[in-house]
Amino acid sequence: AACGAVAATGAAAARVAMSAWRAFRRPMNILERTERLMRARAIKKPLWFDVVKQYPPDPPLSWAPKPQPIRFPEDDLLERYYRKNPEAKKAQRLNLFNKSKKPPAVLFVTRQLELMETEKISEEAAYKRVEAEMGPLHAIGVAGQQISAEDDSVPLGEQFDRWMNAESNLWRRQGQRDALKKSKRNLKSRK
Repeated sequence: AACGAVAATGAAAARVAMSAWRAFRRPMNILERTERLMRARAIKKPLWFDVVKQYPPDPPLSWAPKPQPIRFPEDDLLERYYRKNPEAKKAQRLNLFNKSKKPPAVLFVTRQLELMETEKISEEAAYKRVEAEMGPLHAIGVAGQQISAEDDSVPLGEQFDRWMNAESNLWRRQGQRDALKKSKRNLKSRK
């Protein structure tokens, strides 16, 4: 008979342990957990308990909808630019020395959007016009790609120097072309 009483007590303990395990599997807020610990006399009543009981926390969110991605008009133009100039996307590199300088693709798309909004022209017409305006300037990325695509046997500093030389040559040519245009305008205005 004593063995039967021990077995019954063991089964009851197992049931209690199992219900406690199930209860702790369920997500609880801090208020529920504290109440259980106080009922079990594991802790004394905390000072904040009455305030939290009066203003309980919000229930946890079980499902939150995925936010919609934010799309700007520049995003579509940039995608189309990269489709027409795939080498430009590969050539985009972070310039650690001049963070304020925007990549040529971004400059191109910004100018294209500006023309589309101010002059109310089509996307393709604006693309062609910006391409004619910028000339090889938006191809700076191509020069960077040619240099950065070299194998790792060339030291990084030397690769950087080559890239900077290629970029400065393009900028210098752009400056010379602008100066030539300006001098032609000055000559025309004098006549």
